[in-house]
Order: sequence, then C-alpha cells, then structure tokens
Amino acid sequence: ANPVVREVNVVADKTGPVITLNGTNPMNVTVNTNFADPGANAYDSCNGNVNASLKSSSNVNTSVVGTYTVTYTATDNNGNKSTVTRTVVVGDFTAPVVTLNADAQGNTDPVYVDVFGTWTDPDATATDNYYAASSLTKSVTGSVNVNVLGDYVITYTFTDGSGNVGTKTRTVKVVDKVNPAVV
Repeated sequence: ANPVVREVNVVADKTGPVITLNGTNPMNVTVNTNFADPGANAYDSCNGNVNASLKSSSNVNTSVVGTYTVTYTATDNNGNKSTVTRTVVVGDFTAPVVTLNADAQGNTDPVYVDVFGTWTDPDATATDNYYAASSLTKSVTGSVNVNVLGDYVITYTFTDGSGNVGTKTRTVKVVDKVNPAVV
C-alpha cells in the first residue's frame, strides 16, 4: 500500500465576529421617553456565539432632540474585534392633543345655538409632549350661519414646532328652540 501524504496549512483566524442588530436602524425615539436599546447578537465563524464579549456604548439623551450613535463591539477568542453602530434619532413625533372647550351650557360637541341667536365660539386648547402650549400654531376653519337652520362644522388645528398636527372638530347645530306663539 502506498502511503498517502496530506499537506495541512493552518491559517490563523483574522476575521472578527459578525454583529447583527436587533430592532431597527436608524431607530426613532420620542423625546422625553425612555430609550430601550434592543441590543445585538454576535457570532464568529470559528468560535460560534460570542455574545458574552458583546459590549455597547451610547450617548443617547432622550431629553434633547438630536441624532445619537450606539456602538456595539464584539471580540472573538483570537482577539479579532468587530464594531457596528446604530443611529438613534430622538425627536418629537407626537401630535398636539386638542381639547374642545365647553360652551355656556357645558356642551363640547355638539353645541346648540338658536336660529337668529348669537354664536360665540367656546374655542379649543392644546397640549404637546415637547413644546409649550403657547408656542403651538392654531388655525380654525369653518363658520356658523345663525340665520339658517342646520349643522355646521368647526375644525381646530394645532401644529407644533416639529410639524406634528393635531385636529379636533366640533358640530354646531343651529336649531329653532322657540315655541310658536298661540294667537
């Protein structure tokens, strides 16, 4: 029998682990809320799961609107290191919350006005998760004709400094509440 000769070349592992991010990248986070880092996983072709070596560093400040970076680093058993980053955008993604004010009778929607009477708009207010109420831009659309019976719609729109829009509508019913006189 002829001997078989095999040549074996041992090559050093020079490849770092593959890091896979959990969740989205980039990731949006609403200002003034908690940032829950979804983390990552690290796998190395020679060493398998190397999650124990996975470390993250972050400068995310959820009280300040801006763009931040979370850096994940993993090292395999041979000292090969890999790095992956996630972009975290802290912003105002929430629309203002609009509240209809009540009229003199305590109604918010619908409200009633007698035909040929006087319409006084009780108005609306808004709050926002980030901007002061006084800085919100307000517009009101629609009108009421107290001389014509029917339903009218008034729309209150508030826009915050990030461009988020909150709206609420009110129905105004022009009605005839006066009993006719008996002659």
